[in-house]
Amino acid sequence: MDRFRSRCSSAVARMKQSGPVGNAYQVAVDAADQLFPSTSVILRSRFGGSREAELSVLPKFVGCGDLVVDVGAHKGLYSWHLQRLVGPSGSVHAFEPQPDLSDYLKRAFRGSRTVLVHELALSASRGIATLTVPLFDGAPALGHATLEESGGRSIEVQTVPFDSLGLAPRFMKIDVEGHELGVLSGAMETLETSKPFLLLEIDRRSGRDPSKLIELLQHLDYHGYVLNDDGILAPMDVRRLLDPSDPILATRYAYNFFFLPRTSGEIDRRVEAADVPPRPR
Repeated sequence: MDRFRSRCSSAVARMKQSGPVGNAYQVAVDAADQLFPSTSVILRSRFGGSREAELSVLPKFVGCGDLVVDVGAHKGLYSWHLQRLVGPSGSVHAFEPQPDLSDYLKRAFRGSRTVLVHELALSASRGIATLTVPLFDGAPALGHATLEESGGRSIEVQTVPFDSLGLAPRFMKIDVEGHELGVLSGAMETLETSKPFLLLEIDRRSGRDPSKLIELLQHLDYHGYVLNDDGILAPMDVRRLLDPSDPILATRYAYNFFFLPRTSGEIDRRVEAADVPPRPR
């Protein structure tokens, strides 16, 4: 208890010293990370997701009772929102191979019967792979861990193809720092049969070539959309992803993209329903 009070007092002191509200928020979240992950995940998800505009569109693709997947769950931002959408009759499968983050998620969602945390890396095949955690100013950047590069702190992680898990998801969010092709290659049967809605992070500024990823999505008849600054899910020519100098949007660099299957007009209904109020500028 004394240690708890000491940490809380320290956090409050730093909040009083910090000028901008954003700094105070970050201090509070950092303290909650150490003390109560179940509180931290709520703070992050309710007040820290402003940079993830795509969260506002999720209710149009995910509903009560759905089985959904969060690949690269990090600290649970999407898992928290998804569990609220699927309700007690649904399930959220959160995949996070980093032991520290996986442990954090298990503690954060300890009382949840909806969120299931898997300390696994999804990939094209089953085995052991090296996950590299880059170092920024000497500190590990857990949110940028990748199976695609070396240099930094290395962690041996277990990989499995998604198709081996016997899951039929309605929606998949995939943020794996360049390993999107590997994840989807291990989920081909799922993509062809369940045809889940996809939300992929594709950061073209990393220098990774997304051409094979685009070819795979086109082969599966998935069509690309981006949430523009007016809150509209707009169709896009996926060939634009091949040019890293193309920001896609007029006012910001886009890196999150929806890919929807062209099946029986479903895509048109979802896109029409996905218009949301414009974000304040």
